[in-house]
Amino acid sequence: MGSNKIGVSKLGLVVSAAVRAQLGIRRMSNRELAREMKRGETYVRARVNDEKEWTLNDLEIICELWGLTPAQLIQSVNVDGDIAARTDFEHLKLCGAR
Repeated sequence: MGSNKIGVSKLGLVVSAAVRAQLGIRRMSNRELAREMKRGETYVRARVNDEKEWTLNDLEIICELWGLTPAQLIQSVNVDGDIAARTDFEHLKLCGAR
């Protein structure tokens, strides 16, 4: 059997970059975030390191913990050189995705 592993999407990379940025701003460790989310440290580490994607439920929990909307979380990151991810996100906004 071959592996059909799907990598992390461009939008997923933007989200994890935003989470990493907020962790730094808040001086919060992966372990602390995992505890607050009631998840395992390994679970959080895999997502922070772009090995797996955050779920929508994860994002809801994180945004509630930090007092942010999902849009504010995404806008908090400066994605250097990743025009495609930014363009995809802008396209979602233009299409009325909320």
